[in-house]
Amino acid sequence: MSLANSSRYVTRFWRVYRGYSRPNLKQQINRSFCALTKTNENEDPINLLWNCGHQSYNESLSERINKLQRVWRTLNTSELELCKAYLKVSMENEMSVDHKEFLTSLKCKPDEEILVLLLEAVCMKGDVQSAVDVLAEMKLAGVAVDERIFNALLLAHIIKGGMEHGRSVLKTMKTAHIEESENTKWMMLKGLAQNNSLKEFVDVLGSMQKLQFNESRFFDLLTILGSRGHHLWINDFVDFIGVDSISKVTLSKLEPVCVQLVHRKCPEAAFHIYKLLINPENIKNYGSNLLREMINAEIPIETVIEMSKSLIENELNPQALIDVTETALRKGLVKESLLLFRNLDTVRPHFFWPLIKIRGGELGEAGAIEMMDEMQSLDVVLDYDTLEYYLLPYCDISNPNFFMQRVKLKRKEILTPLVSLLLKQGNIKGARDMSQLDAVDSARLLKPLSDAWKKHRESTLITEILQKICECAPVSSDHTGTFLLRCLKTCKTGDDYDDFFTLAETVRTKRLTVSSLASEDMTNNLKFYGAKCNCKDDLYKVLDKLIDIAKNESLHIEHPRDMGLEDLECHLQELTNKGMETRGVIRKMIQLHASKGNYKRVQELRDLFKESGYVETAGMKSSLLHVLVKSGELNLALEVYKDIKNSQEDFEIDSFKAIDLVTLLLQTGGNVYEAIDILKIEAKVNRTRGSLDRNCWKMLNQAQSPEDALKLFECIIESGYCQVNNMILGPIARSFLKQGDFKGAVEFYCKCTQEYKCTPLQMEMFLVLIEAKEQDLINTVYEATIEVHGSYGTQISFASALAQKGLEKPLAKFLVGMKRFRDHDLDKRCEKWIYENKMLPMKTLALASRRITSQPIKVSIIHSAVLKLYSKTNDCEGALGYLKELENNDMTVDSRFYEDLNRLLTRCNFQVPKYVADKC
Repeated sequence: MSLANSSRYVTRFWRVYRGYSRPNLKQQINRSFCALTKTNENEDPINLLWNCGHQSYNESLSERINKLQRVWRTLNTSELELCKAYLKVSMENEMSVDHKEFLTSLKCKPDEEILVLLLEAVCMKGDVQSAVDVLAEMKLAGVAVDERIFNALLLAHIIKGGMEHGRSVLKTMKTAHIEESENTKWMMLKGLAQNNSLKEFVDVLGSMQKLQFNESRFFDLLTILGSRGHHLWINDFVDFIGVDSISKVTLSKLEPVCVQLVHRKCPEAAFHIYKLLINPENIKNYGSNLLREMINAEIPIETVIEMSKSLIENELNPQALIDVTETALRKGLVKESLLLFRNLDTVRPHFFWPLIKIRGGELGEAGAIEMMDEMQSLDVVLDYDTLEYYLLPYCDISNPNFFMQRVKLKRKEILTPLVSLLLKQGNIKGARDMSQLDAVDSARLLKPLSDAWKKHRESTLITEILQKICECAPVSSDHTGTFLLRCLKTCKTGDDYDDFFTLAETVRTKRLTVSSLASEDMTNNLKFYGAKCNCKDDLYKVLDKLIDIAKNESLHIEHPRDMGLEDLECHLQELTNKGMETRGVIRKMIQLHASKGNYKRVQELRDLFKESGYVETAGMKSSLLHVLVKSGELNLALEVYKDIKNSQEDFEIDSFKAIDLVTLLLQTGGNVYEAIDILKIEAKVNRTRGSLDRNCWKMLNQAQSPEDALKLFECIIESGYCQVNNMILGPIARSFLKQGDFKGAVEFYCKCTQEYKCTPLQMEMFLVLIEAKEQDLINTVYEATIEVHGSYGTQISFASALAQKGLEKPLAKFLVGMKRFRDHDLDKRCEKWIYENKMLPMKTLALASRRITSQPIKVSIIHSAVLKLYSKTNDCEGALGYLKELENNDMTVDSRFYEDLNRLLTRCNFQVPKYVADKC
């Protein structure tokens, strides 16, 4: 969706995150209603009643009726005008009126108009018996029967029994010499719509002459048809009325009718009427208001998405889904918002910010991790702001190493925001330890680092972090100078300057340097603001020793290798205008555009490269080939490959690039012999290899059959691309298993154990054969594995396979004859299951060992591992359930288990049961 990249699109979601919200009409009406209920005696109470009817079109009927009843109970029923307004609003709300209760509640004698309105109110619900009672009251009051009364009675009889009942009223009208008018025709249509009599409805329409258009009755009938699921009848009705006869003013008032239908849980009817009658020309965000009301009315989100997509597909409103998503986020609808995200073309990290705040506030770390998983499932890259300011604050990072194991993120992704947050929380040692693990984003850590020094005055650890920051920064940067200047500006007292002197000395001992510009800034700061500094001269000396003149060279000038595409485009234009060398910039741009799939721009740049007098080298083409392969563009990649071979046959393409090209070829259904030809050609000219096991493994996994896999295997081994090992042999064994050829898989496995002393897919082989109940083949694999790994190692693997299948009794039987499971091996196996999120094998192993008196397994290790997995997913209820399960099975639980459980519950804002707290 092109609009997804617009600044307006981003700004709107930003406003949602910031809590920005304009009060909608429903909020305004409710505020007015609350104000009116507290008003003084001079205010007109009739306004209160009208606010409970059609004016509150964006509320459900039940809400309107409840509000009306509350108002009515507070009013003086001796005022006739209020009584009339109440009856009219009751009819607007299609509310049943108990005529006896109403007449009893009046503190005055009803006049003729009130009795007629009461009759119309009961007739509107098809209540013929009540109508007869009201007619008796009217007779006592001396009210003459006229067309209006007959029309009301006609409506009641048609609602109850269709035109068959209605004809008796028409006959009586004729006898009373009262002619049928247009009002009578409208009542017939209204009654038949409520009676669900489609044939009679169409017949009556067909028998009528052109009706004079009446706006209120038109809207009334549309509402009745739509609310009763007859929105397809509307086509006949509108054709009869004639769209041309409906004024633009009337159509401009139609949206509230559609909104009311939405709040009556009739979104299809509302949408049908809207598209049928409202012209999309000159309407910005066509249909968005209706879709927003569907969210407010709690219409199933699947329905809203379907309607939004129809507007997008028909090019009526390309922003429909965006508008709906914005509304769902404003209302804090987590489930609905996530489903909407899955239907957007572009989802950005900050869309999740409101949801993270909601779920994190409700569930603590569990809620934050849940949202993190959702973001990853949508391939949303977690940026620094999302991690540092939204996700991580809800997480327990008191033990950073364990936290890094719990989250499904690469170390490089989470390291910088984690270090920043640790600094803000005052855990400087933890921040130092984390910063040493991998590269960090130096620019983002300078401020939290200087803030941490200001607050804690810890020089040694902070300098070590600064040292790491400088290692990761470009050579020309002056992060040390920036950091020290920030720290210096926080100094106010003599003690502060003493601490800064200690910091500067520590920085000097780590051989960190600053630019002369930074040193000059700090010197000037000391001169003008350092009156309370007692060590000014010593500081000047230290600052002089820190200066590195080379840092002034090219300071703050970004190298093209660090530029993005937008900056590179500008840089190219600048170099072109100055007549300078553009070769390196164009080459860099070709690679970046190819990686982003902008192949049209790639071709333009390649043409520009040649027009500028440069020659595309085989190395350039090789780099472009790799980018195309990574982007999945097989045809373009093969064209570039053939171009390389035709122009420079002996050029050495990196082996991993050749293997990746073959992998893509096989992945898209290519011929295995073509793949082998490429591998053999490159093997002849390429004399450098490196570690290619992972690339070869991916390639072999794309083989379509065991035969193809074996041919590829023989080729890469003979050509020297890799050595034989379990990783390389695994895809071949799996190709047999995929085809259900268990015998072939076992034969291949045994061959590997004899020829290569390898056991490819050992665990997977056991699992598949156990599932297939192939006992003879299981025994064969078991014996072959012993030849390679010995008895104890094979026993561990087979016991683990039984555990993973949940086979408690066979596992218990197997464990009886087994040596004791070494604690180290058990712990290592459990850690693997935790990493793979496998709960079943650990519980099965614990239960199976309970059956054995010799206790070959230390069960407390398993219990801790199970709790660790619950802790990893923040499943508090599951952890408590497991504790009860252990207690029910009379299994011993040590105090460490209770302590870890208490820590999990506290972290996730979960109430800690007393029996858990007492054991800690």
